[in-house]
Parts: sequence; structure tokens; C-alpha cells
Amino acid sequence: KLHSWGGWASVLGVVVQATIGPFKYAQKMRAATSLVKAAPFMTWHGKFGVFVFLLGGFTLYMATVFWTWPSNYEFLIRFFLFAQAASVLALYFGLHATFAGATTGDEGSPLLAEHIDGGL
Repeated sequence: KLHSWGGWASVLGVVVQATIGPFKYAQKMRAATSLVKAAPFMTWHGKFGVFVFLLGGFTLYMATVFWTWPSNYEFLIRFFLFAQAASVLALYFGLHATFAGATTGDEGSPLLAEHIDGGL
């Protein structure tokens, strides 16, 4: 049951993200061509995206618990799911934020979380 509910929640989250994303992009493009700075717009979108991504990974993990897999496949699937979750969390909390070019402004301290949630 947990796998089913997690799957449906993941699908709903992806639909929400896919609906909001174009609106944020359009707002950002309008602000880029305007002299007036745009007000922050749906700042929860970035955090929610990380949550949806991790929820999808957790739902796949739950599938590996009750499906019958050869043990070497099960290990590989779980390993890559945990690696995916670790890399998303590392990016979100700023361990590799220089890749995204996000800085806080005080001597270039990288924080991708601010880049995701800041601005528009």
C-alpha cells in the first residue's frame, strides 16, 4: 500500500511541478526583458521538486522490497537509488553548488538551496 500511495503522490507531484515550471519560466523571461525586478514567484517550487524527486526514489525502493529480484539486481537497484538520493541532497544543501553557479554573495559561499528557492 505504501508503494501505491507513494507512486500516486509522486505522479501528482510531477504534474504540479510540470504545471508550475512554465509559469515560473515565463515570469523569469518577462523579468529579464523588463527594467523592473519581478517579485518572488512560487518560491516553494524548488524545494517541492527535491521532495518529489526523493519521494519517487523512495517509492522505487519500496518496490524492491516486495518484488522478487535476483539478489545482485536488487543490490544494484538499491545502490543506485541511494546514490541518486545522496547526490540530490548534496546538490540541494550546497556541496556541489559551484556547478550551478549559485553563490550567496558573501565571498562566494555556494548554496544551491538559495539558488533554487531564491529569485523568482
